[in-house]
Amino acid sequence: MTTRSVPIALLPRRALATLPPDAVAAVDLTPGEIVLAQRLTGRSTVAARLPSGTRAVAVPTGGGLPLEIGDRVDVLATFDTGDPAAEPTLAVASDALVLAVDEDAATVAVSQSAAPRVAYALAVGTITLVLSG
Repeated sequence: MTTRSVPIALLPRRALATLPPDAVAAVDLTPGEIVLAQRLTGRSTVAARLPSGTRAVAVPTGGGLPLEIGDRVDVLATFDTGDPAAEPTLAVASDALVLAVDEDAATVAVSQSAAPRVAYALAVGTITLVLSG
C-alpha cells in the first residue's frame, strides 16, 4: 500500500485518509486509486468475492486446467459404481464461479443446495472441473 497527498478538490467525498490495519478490498483496486470505504470489506478477499446465497468449496486441481479468478466451471464427480453399465460421472454443481486459485486447488462458489453434493463427491469420488463457455 502506498499513500500520497492529493489536492482536496480531487478527493471524492468518502475517500479514506487512512486505511484500517485489517482492511481487505471487496473488489480489485487499480494502482493509484483513491480508496473509498465502500470498496473495502471486513471479510477475507475470497469471502468478499462470494456471491450471496453461495458457498465456497476448495477443489483439488492437480495442476490440470489453467483457471483464473472469475472463470466459470462445472464440477463433475466420478464414482466407482461397480456396475459397468452405469454412468459413473455426473455434474454435482454447474456454473460455479472461481474465487481463488493456487497450484493445488481452486476455490469455487457453488449454490447452497449443491454444496453437500460437492462435499460428498470430494469425500468418496473423483472431482473434475470443466471450464464453462
